[in-house]
Amino acid sequence: MRVVFVGGVCRVEPETLIDTRIPIPDDHGDHLILSALSSSEHWWQEASTLAKLLLRQDTRSDAWILACGPGSLRVRKGGRVSRPRLESILPGETTELNTSDFRETRIAPWTYAHSTSYLASVKVPCPITAWDRVSPTAVIVSLHDGAGPRGTELVSLHQLWPEATLIVAHCPTGEKLVEALQAWRHAGQQPLPDSWSPTPQRSAEWEKQQESVTKYGDQRPIVVDADFSVTRVTLDDEELPPQRLAAAAAYLDSRYDLSLGIWDVLTDPGLSALVRPSENQHVVPDGPALEAVPSAFQETATRRERVVLAVDRELQDFPLGQWRKDPGSQLLWELEDPQLPIVWSLHVDASSILIRPREVGDAKLSADLAVRTSFHSGYGWRHGVVPEGKPRIRDLAMDYFAEIRPDLHEDVGVREPPRRSLLQRARDWLS
Repeated sequence: MRVVFVGGVCRVEPETLIDTRIPIPDDHGDHLILSALSSSEHWWQEASTLAKLLLRQDTRSDAWILACGPGSLRVRKGGRVSRPRLESILPGETTELNTSDFRETRIAPWTYAHSTSYLASVKVPCPITAWDRVSPTAVIVSLHDGAGPRGTELVSLHQLWPEATLIVAHCPTGEKLVEALQAWRHAGQQPLPDSWSPTPQRSAEWEKQQESVTKYGDQRPIVVDADFSVTRVTLDDEELPPQRLAAAAAYLDSRYDLSLGIWDVLTDPGLSALVRPSENQHVVPDGPALEAVPSAFQETATRRERVVLAVDRELQDFPLGQWRKDPGSQLLWELEDPQLPIVWSLHVDASSILIRPREVGDAKLSADLAVRTSFHSGYGWRHGVVPEGKPRIRDLAMDYFAEIRPDLHEDVGVREPPRRSLLQRARDWLS
């Protein structure tokens, strides 16, 4: 088992220094750190440079690298934020992994995957008949994709491809995942107890992580400068000097005439003497330990908390029943229909509100209900719950149900359906 951590100190807008190896108080799950790392061009360049060397030293003709990360990065250039695609910065020919069928993925030395849920569920490699896709040389794991900090569990990746080197974003959460991987191997590759994975049943830690998701899960910090490098190396159960691996990588990258393997240089005392004089140049100094979440992110979280309280007040004593905030999501409220097998959802994001139904269990929405979505812009945690000149959220929801559920008007007290225009009534008469 080979695990290489890449991290260090970075400057995040606006003018905040973060050491990715040190947890930020109140950010359980490292949402801010992982969002910054996974979207940073600096981090991906450092991780892919190491992976490129490993790929060059792999003698297999079909060697390849798998990169697991978000679809796009965030880069500040010329005062504006650009969103380059992840595959555009990978150093070579790229292709996207077809996670539903590996056989449909064309051969390319750099393969990326934005949704890694399939990889986490596969227990053994799929039967490949179209071409011989062997274990990747390395897997770059940013632990964060476009949907948030969920990533891929390292246990699942190691179970699928045990020979691949794992290049992992260095943060406290990444360290915990590696500890879980080591514990799983020591336990004879048996399932780990729940203590390694917080669940709703283990309420204390799980609730803290959910609170952090609500506060910081959708924040998008931008790394403007960084000192990233190899910050930790685990070879089986042995910890090796990270600066030695970084020095060996730099040395071998400059010496194409040598056929030395990087792991031989790292572990052999005689070969490691070649790079020992330059090790100090690759030590990543410790950064500051933050006493609290940076004020810019805290202000956004506080603003969202005010929105939650305001939406709760707007939806209080709703005629159809009680709206309940979903604890596992950002700003989502749900209401169980008193008569139909339907859950109505109301989602508030940065600048809009969305109301729509979803089926419960095996029930299926009718064709008419399936398209019934009510979208309203100009609301959200950026604008406030009821901006000036906008209808109240409660009125939007009441009008929505008055149009969809006129049969419940008298029974549950939904407002009188809005009067239909002359054109609408003419269309009804013609149909």
